[in-house]
Amino acid sequence: MNALFLAVIGVAMILGGYLLYSRYLGSRIYKLNASFRTPAHTLEDGVDYAPPTSTCSGCTTSPP
Repeated sequence: MNALFLAVIGVAMILGGYLLYSRYLGSRIYKLNASFRTPAHTLEDGVDYAPPTSTCSGCTTSPP
């Protein structure tokens, strides 16, 4: 019972730290912005700069 209680407390602390620290890093350190547009969208020409399609989210080659 004692070890299980400590394990639950430890997992809760790790999850809480992960959630809080990731929010801190995203907002204060990296300054992430949901409206940021990548060069694939701002400079789209259909050849060199092309945003990936939803069917090719993990592709490393450019779309045809």
